[in-house]
Amino acid sequence: MKQVLHAFLGLIALAGGTAALAQEPPPPKVAVYNFKDPQGSNQAATLKDMITTAIINTGKFTVISRDLESAEAEAALSAAGKTTRGRAGAKPKADSFDFSIEGSITSVQGATQVDNTMEGVKIPIIGSLGGCAKQVVSISIDVVIKNIATQETPYAAPLTRREETKCSRSGEQVDVPFLMRSIANQLARDFSLKIYPITVIAVQPDGGMVFDYGSSVLPAGTFINVYGPGQEIASKGKLLTVDGPLLGRVQITNANAETARGVFESAPLGQIEVGATASIDANQQPAKKTKGRR
Repeated sequence: MKQVLHAFLGLIALAGGTAALAQEPPPPKVAVYNFKDPQGSNQAATLKDMITTAIINTGKFTVISRDLESAEAEAALSAAGKTTRGRAGAKPKADSFDFSIEGSITSVQGATQVDNTMEGVKIPIIGSLGGCAKQVVSISIDVVIKNIATQETPYAAPLTRREETKCSRSGEQVDVPFLMRSIANQLARDFSLKIYPITVIAVQPDGGMVFDYGSSVLPAGTFINVYGPGQEIASKGKLLTVDGPLLGRVQITNANAETARGVFESAPLGQIEVGATASIDANQQPAKKTKGRR
């Protein structure tokens, strides 16, 4: 009889645990739309794919690729019954995703700069006598991310990357895909951190901390600032959370796809607890060590 009762209680506990897991909210859905390409650079599809991959790699969102230029265009087609998401006369399903990403490639520029001088003497051509050439490429985009339910814009920015090769006779080329991927990674990181700040999820016995972002946002070597409990203040009808006191600067020592671990550069200024938040330091150089007095 006891064995039956224990088995029954075990089933209840298992069911309760399953129900608790089922109640966890699913990750927000993000729709990535086709980027406009008014200059005809033929890079829009590649950029869209890279942005999709970068947002997936944050581990915070479910990403849906849409073969249209905007949420408004899709809503119009849906209302007209021209997509599988709606029928004629029906309202578009605004809750089918949470955020939309739309944008435009505003500029793609490339040039080869020739330095045909050697020790102040002008050389007519690049050749055995001297001189060199370098390639310079810059890419700029405008991007807008909207909250579909509220129509608010949590993220909008112009992003630009510029790269140039070393001046050489071999004619090195800029790695354009790498340049575009760096833009996609910055967009994904900045957007994700707007929605989900970096948070301490574990404090280890040796003083190390585990954070809830992986290597796509917090690669090894990154410096972040960790703060104490924040303060909620009302502003323009909204409740905003202000960072608490700075507790110290942390360097990420290792990271995997889902989490990262870091340690303080120096002794923290307060007690670190699970739930503390952090932000990426604008200065990514190690702190200068001060010499002690003799």
